[in-house]
Amino acid sequence: MELWRLCASGATLSDICTRLRRSAADVASELADGARQGKTVDVTRLLGPDRVEAIRAAARGSNGDMVAVRRRLPFPAALAEIRLALTVA
Repeated sequence: MELWRLCASGATLSDICTRLRRSAADVASELADGARQGKTVDVTRLLGPDRVEAIRAAARGSNGDMVAVRRRLPFPAALAEIRLALTVA
């Protein structure tokens, strides 16, 4: 599948979205599903280390409430992107 080939090639989430003409939410959701199935995903490279850390910091103390995480972020993020950052350790 082209998504996983692009992911393995070092492309960022933005690059993948542009190449596949899909939304960040769609791509992030598919990547999170694949990660749960055991596929390798470098979420730090895909989203950027600052963005991943901000998402994980916002998640602390939110008791798993994804909407609360989203509200605590200093930038807009799709729920699928948040899920991806939290799914991949």
